[in-house]
Amino acid sequence: MAMASASAKGVFSSPLPSSSFSNPSPKSSSLLSFLRNTASTTTAISFKLSHSPSHSRCHFFTVNNVLKTVAPTENSDLNHSQDLSPPSPNQRSTILVSEKLGEAGLELLRSFGDVECLYDLSPDELCSKISSCDALIVRSGTKVTRQVFEAAKGRLKVVGRAGVGIDNVDLQAATESGCLVVNAPTANTVAAAEHGIALLAAMARNVAQADASVKAGKWQRSKYVGVSLVGKTLAVMGFGKVGSEVARRAKGLGMHVIAHDPYAPTDRARALGVELVSFNQAMETADFVSLHMPLTPTTSKVFNDETFAKMKKGVRIVNVARGGVIDEDALLRALESGIVAQAALDVFTEEPPKESKLVQHENVTVTPHLGASTKEAQACVAIEIAEAVVGALKGELSATAVNAPMVPPEVLSELSPYFLVAEKLGRLAVQLVAGGSGIRDVRVIYRSARNPDVLDTRLLRAMITKGIVEPISASFVNLVNADFTAKQKGLRIIEERIVADSSPEFPVDSIQVQISNVDSKFKSAVSNNGDISIEGKVKFGIPHLTCVGSSAVDVSLEGNLILCRQVDQPGMIGQVGNILAENNVNVSFMSVGRTVRRKKAIMAIGVDEEPDKETLKRIGEVPAIEEFVFLKL
Repeated sequence: MAMASASAKGVFSSPLPSSSFSNPSPKSSSLLSFLRNTASTTTAISFKLSHSPSHSRCHFFTVNNVLKTVAPTENSDLNHSQDLSPPSPNQRSTILVSEKLGEAGLELLRSFGDVECLYDLSPDELCSKISSCDALIVRSGTKVTRQVFEAAKGRLKVVGRAGVGIDNVDLQAATESGCLVVNAPTANTVAAAEHGIALLAAMARNVAQADASVKAGKWQRSKYVGVSLVGKTLAVMGFGKVGSEVARRAKGLGMHVIAHDPYAPTDRARALGVELVSFNQAMETADFVSLHMPLTPTTSKVFNDETFAKMKKGVRIVNVARGGVIDEDALLRALESGIVAQAALDVFTEEPPKESKLVQHENVTVTPHLGASTKEAQACVAIEIAEAVVGALKGELSATAVNAPMVPPEVLSELSPYFLVAEKLGRLAVQLVAGGSGIRDVRVIYRSARNPDVLDTRLLRAMITKGIVEPISASFVNLVNADFTAKQKGLRIIEERIVADSSPEFPVDSIQVQISNVDSKFKSAVSNNGDISIEGKVKFGIPHLTCVGSSAVDVSLEGNLILCRQVDQPGMIGQVGNILAENNVNVSFMSVGRTVRRKKAIMAIGVDEEPDKETLKRIGEVPAIEEFVFLKL
C-alpha cells in the first residue's frame, strides 16, 4: 500500500475504500441488510478449543464445508427465497454456459446436469432463458446484471465465473436473490506469470517493434538495441500466486527481485530469494516493474504522476494484472518525458482500448488480454469452475464463493451492532502497519460477561478479516470465505475470549485487535508487549475506538480519524481544531487520553472530510505534536 509522508512527524495512508455508516439496528444496518438478503443457508463451523487455566479461552478454528438450509424468517427481505439443498436423485439441474468452456469442464457438468451451451446471447435473450436455469457459467463477456437475477425468479442457484475477476457480475443483486457466486482463482496462475515474463523479455529486446520493422521491409539493427535483464532489479508489485511465480522465473534470468505486498509471508519471499520492501522503496530502486496487484479502490490509478515521479529515469513497466491500476494518461506523460523508457501492457482501463495514444506509442508493447490464454490454463479453468458449480448445486460450500450465505437469525440480530466496530478495527489495524511489514499473526480478544464457550464469534471474526484484507486486496470477504481468505493471505488469526465484569445482556463488551511482529506507522499504537493494539466497543449503538496501544481514548468510528501523540499541555485541541477549521474540515469527535498529567497524551480526532496534504503538514508542524497518522475508515 502506497504511503506518503506528510511531515517528518506524520504519515497518512493512501486512500482506502470508504465504509458507509448507518445505525446498526436490525432495520437500518446496511451490513445487516446485506447479510439478511443472502441465501437462506447457514454454515456449520467446528472449533478446536484449547482451554487455558484462567477464565480466558483461545480458539484456533477450522471450517467444515457444510451447507444447511434454514427457513427464511417471516419478514425476510428476500424477493425469492432459495433452497440450496441438493436436488433429488431424479431431478437433474439445468446449467447454462454462455461463453466457451473447455471440454473437460463441460464433461464434468454433463455428468451432473443438463448442459446448454448458448454463446453470444443478447441481454434480453439471457433474461428470457435464465428462468429455466439452476446455474449459469460465464467468462468476462457476459454481464450478469440485476435484471438477469430478477428474470431468474429465484431459480438460479449459482453463477460461476470462469476466471478471477467478477466485475461483470452484480454481487449485491446475486446476494439479494439468494444466488451463490463462485469463481476460479487459481487455474490461470502459471499462464499469467509466463505471459508477464514473455512481455518483460520482449520489451527489453524490442521484439514487437523489430518484428514489425522487418515485415515492413526494413533492417534497423542499430535502432532496436535492447537492454539486458541480468543484474537488473525487478520490483514485483503484488506477491501473490502470480507475482511469486514471476519472481521465481525472473530469478532464473539472473535478475535481482524485490517485492511489495502487505500480506506477503516473509518466509515465502526468503525461500525465493526475494526482498520485501515498502512501496516507495520499490519505486525508487527498480529498473523493471511488474504489476500483479488487484484492482481495488486503494490500487485504482495508484501508478499516477506522483508515483512515476518517484521512479528511476528509464524504468520499464509490465502490466498483466488489471488496467485500472495505471493512470494511462500519466503513463503516456511519463513515456514522453523519458521517466518510463518502455511499457508492456496486456490489460487496459477500457477493453478493447479505443483511439488510444498509449497503445500507438512506439515504446509500448501491447497484447489483447492474453494472460490466461494458453490451452492448458483454459482446461484448468474449465475444470475448476465446473467443480465449484457442481459442488454448489449439491449443497456444498465452495471455498471460492464470493458472497455470503445466511446465518441463524438470532445470532445475526444479536451481533449486528458489533459488525461495524469489528470491521473498522480491522481497517484501522492494517493501516497502522508500516512499510514492507508482512501481516502474519493477528490476535482478537473479546471481552464478554458470557461463558466464552457459548459466545459465537464467527461473524465478528469474518468482519475483522474483511477489514484487514479487503482495503488492499481483490478478495471479497464474508462468512463463507473469511477463514479461507485468511489462510490464503497467510494470516493466522487467534481468538481469545475473556470473561469481563459487564452485563450478560450484551454478547460483547469490547473487541481488541492485535497485530504481532510488524512495524507501526504510529509508534504510540504499539502496546507494552510490542504488538500494534487497538480496542473498540459499541456505545449507544455507535462503534467507538476506546484504546490505542496503551492509551485510552474515546472517539466515534465515523468518517476518518487523525491520531496524534503530543505533549500534554493547554491549547493543543484548539491549535489542531483551528488548522482543520481553516481548511473546512469538520471535526465530529475529539478525545484526549493520557497516562500522566502534563507528560504525553494521545489525541484522537474524528473528521468528516479527508484533509489535504498541506493541512496534514501543518498539523505535523505543531511543535508539541511528536507524531501523527491519518486513517481512512
